[in-house]
Amino acid sequence: MFRIAQLALVVGSLVGVVTLAVSLSHGQDAKNGAGNAPKNAAGNRAGGVTPLKRPDPNDNLKFLLEETASEPVNEEDFVTTAPVRPPRVRRPDALPGVVELSNGKQMPGLIYTTRDKNWELYVEADRTWHRIPPITVLSMTAVVDEEEMELEWRWTAMGVDERVYTGNSYPSRRLSWKIKLIDGTTLHGAIKGQPVFIDLAGTVTGPLVLNERLKGENGQTQKDLVHVKQIVISRRMMDAVAKDLLKQPAAKPANPPAAKPAGQPAKPAAPKR
Repeated sequence: MFRIAQLALVVGSLVGVVTLAVSLSHGQDAKNGAGNAPKNAAGNRAGGVTPLKRPDPNDNLKFLLEETASEPVNEEDFVTTAPVRPPRVRRPDALPGVVELSNGKQMPGLIYTTRDKNWELYVEADRTWHRIPPITVLSMTAVVDEEEMELEWRWTAMGVDERVYTGNSYPSRRLSWKIKLIDGTTLHGAIKGQPVFIDLAGTVTGPLVLNERLKGENGQTQKDLVHVKQIVISRRMMDAVAKDLLKQPAAKPANPPAAKPAGQPAKPAAPKR
């Protein structure tokens, strides 16, 4: 009886193992059929999807444009013929007028200073800097407060506290400025270095610097030290001065060579005594 019981236990165990193996095999087949499809040769899990092929893999920009545009892309549309730099234009803040120098020379044209900068005038009476927009100015006149001939000195030797006169001299000048505004008021003060440009038919003259102090070179006189004497903002005056300049004859040589009749030799120069 004992042996029969052992044999029945062994047979039951074998039957259980076989049943479990069969059930696991059926479950795996069902999972493969209802779940993911088997991989195809291209490696895609979705057998019905066709791989995306680009006509030109090296040109990503062209590919994207062709995919999003309704018409074929024309490469000539991307070629530009515009200049790299825009053409030069006149300063929009330039004002018509005339600049007159201390030697009497007048220069008409469109007048302007540093871009986005007002005229800066220091008034000693109230110790204030006045920043004046150019559009509000009628005229600017230089006033000579002081001028003299300065003597040039030099040190006698290095480390020696003694100077000697070199025999040379140079002119010096101190200026102040009167600015007349469009409301009739006038401001009087110092301009401490500000440039002025004159544009006449595209030809720019300048910068002419408006300074408080001027210094010439050795051997010059006060007449040689030229400065801006006056600036007048007026289109009528600009046109009038420009018209007069066109009427002036061209400058002739100081000593033009004398013409000689053809075929006659030149006379020999007289010997020096």
